[in-house]
Amino acid sequence: MSKHFPFMSELKALSAKEDFDPADKHKVDMMKALVHGADVGNPTRPFDISKVWTLKILNEFFSQGDKEKSLGIEVSNLCDRKTTNVAGCQVGFIGFVVYPYFEALCSIFPGMKYTLDEMNTNKELWKGSQDKWAKNLEADGNAEI
Repeated sequence: MSKHFPFMSELKALSAKEDFDPADKHKVDMMKALVHGADVGNPTRPFDISKVWTLKILNEFFSQGDKEKSLGIEVSNLCDRKTTNVAGCQVGFIGFVVYPYFEALCSIFPGMKYTLDEMNTNKELWKGSQDKWAKNLEADGNAEI
């Protein structure tokens, strides 16, 4: 993820080149772009599937945060089960990370535009549950997964 935003900038710049050829000259770059899209693309799936995988990865994050706390070190971003609003972090992840990346991909591969619609749906569903997740945090100090 540390290379996500620079890679997205490179992808946009590459696709704007006059000699851009995703099927030949820039094929390897496009394959890298698609692999990264698969890595961050969970929000492009139908909500019921995306939610399951979201909760699995956040459970891993929370386990990491628990370990960091036990070692007395600062808890990494999104890894504190006592402060992370699951729905809120997904709204941000979709809006600031995944959606812009897939917009860039869709400009090159128009057949992927359905992913943008799926993300819009998922973002709205997560937005609608932010209050529920916030109440869970207030009630017991834990993001219930």
